[in-house]
Amino acid sequence: MPRMRLIPMLTMAAVATIGSVGPASALDIRTDHPRLYATASDFAALKAEFPTNLLPANYGTVVVTLKPGARDKTRDLQDAIVFGNWEDSSSHLFIRHIDGWDTAGTIGYQVGFKTGPTTWVVGERVDLRRGETASIKMHYNGPDKFLSITVTGGTLQSNGGTSRSLPGTGWAPDPAKPQKFYFVSRVNEEVVDIKVLDGENREKWSGANLDWTLQAAHYRFIDYATKTAAIIQACSLVVPTSNSSSVCNVATGNRAVVTQAGADMGLAYQLTGESKFGQAAQHYVKLIGTVPVESNGEWSMGARVGALALIYDWLYAYLPDADKSDIRRTIIDTVRKDITGTNSDHMDLIGMACGNQIGLKPSTATIECASTADISRFYISGHNGSANHATALGLLAIADGETKAMVMPMIDTLHRHQAFKVGDRAYGFLPTREYISQDGGHHSLFAYGSGGELLQRVRMWNTVQPTGTDALINEHTKFAPKLIKPYIYALRKGYSEDASAWDGTFPPTGDYFDTRVTDSTVGYMALGAANAGDGVSTAFHKDYVQRGRSRLNAQALWERLYFPGTRAPAQPNNLPLAAHFAVAGNVFMRDTWLYDEAVLLDFKSTSFASENHQHLDQNSFSLFYKAPLLVDSGWYDAYYSSHWENYNRRTIAHNTIVVYDPLEKFERSGTTFSNDGGQWYKGYAYPTLDEVKPGGTNALDGVTVFEDTPSYAYTSGNASKAYKSGVAEKLHHVDGFRRNIIYLRQDGGKKPIIVVHDRINSPKKLPATSLLHSVTRPETFGSQIHTGTAGIYSVNGSRNAPLRIRNGDGMVTVDPVLPRQATIRVVGGTAAEGHACEPQVRDVEKTTEDRYDCRFNVRQPDGTWANYPPRDQTDASEDRSDIGNWRIEIEGAPGWQYQNFMNVLRVEPNDHGTGVPEVAASQHLPSSDFSVDAVALDASQSVAFATKFGPADKVRFDPLDPKASVLVAGLVPNAYFSYSPIPGSEEYAVVQESGPGTGRYLSSPKGVLKIPAR
Repeated sequence: MPRMRLIPMLTMAAVATIGSVGPASALDIRTDHPRLYATASDFAALKAEFPTNLLPANYGTVVVTLKPGARDKTRDLQDAIVFGNWEDSSSHLFIRHIDGWDTAGTIGYQVGFKTGPTTWVVGERVDLRRGETASIKMHYNGPDKFLSITVTGGTLQSNGGTSRSLPGTGWAPDPAKPQKFYFVSRVNEEVVDIKVLDGENREKWSGANLDWTLQAAHYRFIDYATKTAAIIQACSLVVPTSNSSSVCNVATGNRAVVTQAGADMGLAYQLTGESKFGQAAQHYVKLIGTVPVESNGEWSMGARVGALALIYDWLYAYLPDADKSDIRRTIIDTVRKDITGTNSDHMDLIGMACGNQIGLKPSTATIECASTADISRFYISGHNGSANHATALGLLAIADGETKAMVMPMIDTLHRHQAFKVGDRAYGFLPTREYISQDGGHHSLFAYGSGGELLQRVRMWNTVQPTGTDALINEHTKFAPKLIKPYIYALRKGYSEDASAWDGTFPPTGDYFDTRVTDSTVGYMALGAANAGDGVSTAFHKDYVQRGRSRLNAQALWERLYFPGTRAPAQPNNLPLAAHFAVAGNVFMRDTWLYDEAVLLDFKSTSFASENHQHLDQNSFSLFYKAPLLVDSGWYDAYYSSHWENYNRRTIAHNTIVVYDPLEKFERSGTTFSNDGGQWYKGYAYPTLDEVKPGGTNALDGVTVFEDTPSYAYTSGNASKAYKSGVAEKLHHVDGFRRNIIYLRQDGGKKPIIVVHDRINSPKKLPATSLLHSVTRPETFGSQIHTGTAGIYSVNGSRNAPLRIRNGDGMVTVDPVLPRQATIRVVGGTAAEGHACEPQVRDVEKTTEDRYDCRFNVRQPDGTWANYPPRDQTDASEDRSDIGNWRIEIEGAPGWQYQNFMNVLRVEPNDHGTGVPEVAASQHLPSSDFSVDAVALDASQSVAFATKFGPADKVRFDPLDPKASVLVAGLVPNAYFSYSPIPGSEEYAVVQESGPGTGRYLSSPKGVLKIPAR
């Protein structure tokens, strides 16, 4: 994935010294190994989950009772083992599936006794009836040379019966070399019990309480680790590989590959004690030793240090002293390496820990910052968190004996970066995250905003201490159980015959890489909450995280190691249907907790601006129902790519408002970017905690109102400060752009109707444009005529006619109610439309030219249009199914300072047709004093928004039916209002009254008045 941006030196000079990390008292580190993430007792507890040495020495019986199930081709292993081990070096027995033996009515199993990997004593095919409780019994009598196989609920192929006896056939377990036991089965198969009986038919062991998910993960992990060990052993120490995904690429590889390889070898050794994993780890240490310590900067330096740390700590008992010495030396040399050059402090580990141009003290006796460490600009985002963690892993692993005194000063600095206090105010990575994620939200959800890695880091700092707990760190992670909440709210589920790639994903906001509910980080957050007593998170983990994984996924093993506590009992999801995460500005609205049927709207208006992984997307939203309907457009291909700089992170790629000013320039660090008419960065690119709080240089207004009731959810965001301000500002910096959204839940099984209302204040009287992005081409009743500018189409026919978007099994109809007489354009397309989009502004060496790609059209600095395509996809696993291929542009007339927009979104199941209504179902309701923008959704319900910037005490409009229900937003909260006709007018007035009375209605605490049908 792309890296963070580097920060100019002058920016760093502005950091307040209040965030500096000074001297700290030394930590108390436990003296035994392992201690990183897990202790010896943690590994022992995990190892105890996997049965060994189950079979009686000479006489025994194994009875497996199960309900056979069909193979899920996407989630089950091929020819999955049920019990035992298919290939073992000594005497072993097993029961496994043979997928090719399954029929319409039966499931085929192979039952076998063997004395070596390929030496058979007997093998038998068993066919059991699908879905019916059945059993397979395997009996052996070694001294008397007797074997038997008996089944219920099926037949044996050898004789067509239910039993087969083999007198004179000898087999018995080898007590000197017990076989391995694995339990995998199939996801759709229920193994009721496994019993092992001795020669007297007494139960020796029962598998009735086996955790089959954990057991399958164990099998998968050992298999994967064995293959990885072989790959590592084959890695050349002379000819390095450049394949970024190869475990052999330690020169430029990342943590997900290099550090994980060290962890895999360490865990495999802890579970098995087999030397092949230790030998592979030793070879990996040698491989890392062939690479210059500074290779590829902190990105790979941290990855290598992390791998060495886990090998050192988790294989401590295995490694000879010489190898330990080599590891210590390499870790120290890597951490101490000071890379010189421009922005060099952000290219090595010591700069990531000490800060701008600070470096280390010259003494080789300690690893210690030359002066007070200061990285306060990177507590919100950036690589410093991961780099510091990698450094901490390395130094904590080797903090023994003589080395301890050398590394402790830097360990103390790294620990203090996690949390420290200046007076009564807390700073550091955790207090900063505590402020932003106080309710679980994050400004760069859903890929980079995850908290799973944070939970791992917290666990490490706890396990390295003799008490097993770190009081200061734990004091500032009380928010951690809430981190899973946005993921519970925003999970997307939806299938169609030709596209299901989005199933189990999340809205692709911010710098987004493919993130799924089955990912490790989502599992960690869910279990962190479950262990803290949240039963909804327990159920979410079981029903969506765990159930969505295949038997190829070993993640349950890591989860048990890192989160071994007792989970709260699963409970039904009783959360409200909408949620607001305050500082981060995330709002999620849905109509049901049945994920497959939910209409999900996610709205974002963050309370601060920053650059790293956060887009210029304030007051934007997306919409999902069975498929992506309105989407964040663009692709996170790389930092600094032409696509990322000029389109993906920019306002033009989001469902929000742009205001094109030909005189405006979007410049940074001497470079001028596309003029999309959108938002721009405010304050510092990497702000401190104080700078993002209200009143700080980077503060925005964000979400100003949120309310959820059974019948509606309502939110309002003010993004005015997200646009440039100045002498001739295109949008007023206080009252420039306020967006209101009402999510109106419907009765009778109907899907919700969503009303989006925007109030624009442009002192320069520039026309604003409302954007709606889609995967598929928006359909219109009138024809779409190419304007002559590539990729831009005008819509013929009546003004404000509806548009319809179909995708997968979902559909949304857009009624553009305001502005009246709007200019509507459809923009985008590819070769199918036959219009070349030139120029194509691309990264030539990394982007294949496609002159017909018009999906990412935006004005260049000179005002001409150009397409900015993303770089070629290098990872086939990355999903681009909702990248956004089209956008709707709705624009008002020029010359108006105040401009109001209103779009009504009607969500339905896809009718899989081609028709679009000629006339919108929504009807604008006029207001003579323009005090309200109102719309009749149908004959029975209307919605209105007060146009006054502050709470309104009276509005008036002409209702379609005075007896219809009305929802009015933007009024004085907690006040009584009357709703009555205005004499001599067809209009009705909503007027604040002094108190309750007949015909008066109480507004909500958020200023929404609900007038029921009369």
